[in-house]
Amino acid sequence: MKQMRMLKIILILNLLFLSACATQQTGSGADSSADTSPGDSQAAQPDSPLDGRYDNIVFYEFETTPEIKRDYPEVTDECLASAISHLLVKNVYKKVEKRSGSYHRHQTLLIKTKISDMRIVSTGARMWGGAFAGSSYMNLEVKFIDASSGSVLRTKKISSNNNAFAAAWTFGSNDRSLASDMGVILADYIVSTVPSK
Repeated sequence: MKQMRMLKIILILNLLFLSACATQQTGSGADSSADTSPGDSQAAQPDSPLDGRYDNIVFYEFETTPEIKRDYPEVTDECLASAISHLLVKNVYKKVEKRSGSYHRHQTLLIKTKISDMRIVSTGARMWGGAFAGSSYMNLEVKFIDASSGSVLRTKKISSNNNAFAAAWTFGSNDRSLASDMGVILADYIVSTVPSK
């Protein structure tokens, strides 16, 4: 009898926990944010656009830590390729490319990006642990550099993490797409803050 009562209490607590988490789920199953000051009571304001206009966007190879490079060897290339292809689809700038040797310096913005921290829940962990395997996340440190002057125009931290329950519901598909999703988030940030002609 005592065991049945305990089982009922555990089931009720699980239902309350699941319903509380389900109300926080976003439509895509991923949450993204740019850095905000701790203690701000107001909603974060979007960043203002840069003063100058840029025709060309040139990406440096993405950097990361030795641990991330060892554990997730394809993630830097996947995130970079996703950012470039999304910008090309948007068709806002004359040229969007990865840095390879020389480039036109006039009205060119250089993008330096470092993946400072990340975690992608493995498919096996997601299958066996479901939402209890935790969230996948990725943190970027981005620098906008004017190619003509070499001055750093903006430094930005951008982060994204998925909803663990949404990831469990989709059998980890948004875990596996995190790097490419983060490239899209970065590209959208560039479009919203870097004016073009």
